[in-house]
Amino acid sequence: MTATAETQRSAFNPLVGPLGPDREMIQRCIHCGLCTTSCPTFVLLGNEMDSPRGRIYLMRMVVDGEMAVNDTVLKHLDRCLDCRACETACPSGVRYGSLIEAAREGLEKVRGRGAGARLLRRLLFRWLLPSRALLGLAAAGTRLYQRTFLRPLLLKLGLIPPKLARLEPMMPEVPPLASMLPLPSEVPASGEERCRVAFFGGCLQSALFGDVNRAAVRALAANGARVVIPSSQTCCGALQAHAGDRGTARLLARRNLEAIDPSQYDAIVLAVSGCGAMLHEYGELLAGDPAFAARAKAFSEKVMDVTVFLSKVKLRKAPHPEPQRVAYHHPCHLYHALKV
Repeated sequence: MTATAETQRSAFNPLVGPLGPDREMIQRCIHCGLCTTSCPTFVLLGNEMDSPRGRIYLMRMVVDGEMAVNDTVLKHLDRCLDCRACETACPSGVRYGSLIEAAREGLEKVRGRGAGARLLRRLLFRWLLPSRALLGLAAAGTRLYQRTFLRPLLLKLGLIPPKLARLEPMMPEVPPLASMLPLPSEVPASGEERCRVAFFGGCLQSALFGDVNRAAVRALAANGARVVIPSSQTCCGALQAHAGDRGTARLLARRNLEAIDPSQYDAIVLAVSGCGAMLHEYGELLAGDPAFAARAKAFSEKVMDVTVFLSKVKLRKAPHPEPQRVAYHHPCHLYHALKV
């Protein structure tokens, strides 16, 4: 294709150019189908276009100008959970997560959503998740709804929109407000200090699973880590990136890079894999930003799940060990994105 033709194609095609997916990565897919059985949407729906292979085919068709961006393309790309199980199954090393997020970013630029959807996304991605105060208020309101007569009353009267009513049973129980209190700015190591780490709490993790963060910090300190929890850290940007709002994701990444200087810590540790996968990819996300590229790369190289970090240090023996039977949850991003 000539340079002129490529320029003309890029002018109207949202999946071509810097906003679109990597063309070489698309071509790496050999359509073998090994990804299909690992894809939850394909297993559930049985539609080829709801498999990683099918979605990559749609991207290629749009990139090559053989298909216009339409509601069908949006529907099938929107259905992807971005769990990245297909990456583990792929023999060709296709980085599907980067493809789907880049495609969504390009599509969001030209294929507008309804006013209500745009407002909801703006409220969620740009105001609620990055704000500890607003997120705390939302969590408190949700707990009030869950723990009082409001829940059965609103459901009985049918005042909750049908789509939300179907999702309502999956809503996690909001913990007591005491568990949402911020962590201290610093927790000294127990005994001899062996390392200094920054702890990243995560927005929803801090609001819904604050006790997990506290347990992680205690485990780190008990094994000789001085744990610093920078108060100016914010939402990691994962949900924004997954939804195609990578502009907001980049803004949040810059804020976190300003809050956490990687050169000051032996590791940047966290206890939530979705955030971990996002922080691990800051180097790629900001590779084109001359002001932050080097720092983002250094930052990403130090990101580590708390289980991985503790496995690398010599664990201290518990003073009163007791045999316990535990359940281990293997989150998708911990396994497929962070390869743990």
